[in-house]
Amino acid sequence: MRNPLAAVSRWDVFAAAVALGAAVSIAAIIRFYKPPPVHPLFPRSPSEFLSPPQLADAKARAGSLLAKDPQDISALTELAVLTYQEGPDHALDCIEYAQKALDAGALDDRLFFYRGASYEAKGLTGYAAEDFEKFLRHHPDDLEVRLRLGNLLYRAGELEKAEAAFKAVLAARPADPLVSFNLAVVLRDRRQWEEGLAVLLPIMDRDKTLPVGGQRVLGDLYGGAGKTDEALAAYRKELERAPDDADTAAAVADTLEKSGRKAEAREAWKHVLDIDKGNRRARARIRALTPRPARRARRR
Repeated sequence: MRNPLAAVSRWDVFAAAVALGAAVSIAAIIRFYKPPPVHPLFPRSPSEFLSPPQLADAKARAGSLLAKDPQDISALTELAVLTYQEGPDHALDCIEYAQKALDAGALDDRLFFYRGASYEAKGLTGYAAEDFEKFLRHHPDDLEVRLRLGNLLYRAGELEKAEAAFKAVLAARPADPLVSFNLAVVLRDRRQWEEGLAVLLPIMDRDKTLPVGGQRVLGDLYGGAGKTDEALAAYRKELERAPDDADTAAAVADTLEKSGRKAEAREAWKHVLDIDKGNRRARARIRALTPRPARRARRR
């Protein structure tokens, strides 16, 4: 599935999610939702961060306290907050300070967010999900973190838990296109075709636009539900938006072939080959769908 997220800055990525590859790109949702206003002692996005000189001064003060007492919980917590603001290159430092603060007995639930986000930035999905779950026990209505957790759970293959996370967000944001899209992806992967359609179709009824890849997911859901014509229509709409998408072109060919429309399927596989000239599967399917007399005539 395509990532609907456009190119973003390094800090956008850090504050949102490490991108979701051929899987879901739920990072787009994270960027779409702005965190609610937070206490100035809980900075989470660049607009709330200290300036570099302020950061340097604050780190120096916290460092001097830590030099006097290596178990100073307040200093360790402050350093975790400050190193988070320095960016993803300092993610390991943030993790270390947060861990030391928690080991020293800190009860500050912000540490689970900062450590989780830092684990996420380093690609440590399981650790990040665990910390976000701990954070959400204290802040169950935090939609930004619940979305990020859903992303992580999906990437970890925890589809049932990811489904629950997205449904919780959708309950607070009914018919939101991006949340609906990502929930539909999970439902597709769980082969819950009709439920997935029930999530996506209301978005279109409200004239809202699905993100790039949305029509592909809709086509997959229609196809799984045995609605061939609807699936083909959705795939073709996706190809109008992304004409060089060989995967969606292959989905068209597959659907035609499975429905017994062999001549159309052969032309569709040729289109796949036009997009991706090295596509071995397309070549194999074209050969398999070429009538035998035509093959003999070509050999002569």
